[in-house]
Amino acid sequence: MTRRSNPTRDLAEKTWPIRVCIRVPELGFAGAGLDPHRWLTKELGPQDHAMYSAGRPRSESTAVYFRTLEDAARFLAAFPTLELADDTGPAPGG
Repeated sequence: MTRRSNPTRDLAEKTWPIRVCIRVPELGFAGAGLDPHRWLTKELGPQDHAMYSAGRPRSESTAVYFRTLEDAARFLAAFPTLELADDTGPAPGG
């Protein structure tokens, strides 16, 4: 089965070079008391970020796109409870 391309996500891939994939909390962002959309808009503005479904198998995840590593680091620092959706499982020996 082939997957259809998402034109807006494809544009994000070209426009914002830094992508961070995060797991959506079990109860959603609002259910977890988080509002990343508001933070992104307030702190970065719409021109410096985008947020789309990451489309990763076996996990509900979101991709957040940034222009700079600094912006990505600020976002992750603002939401320390978010998990990266790296699909690798637990760290070896952990």
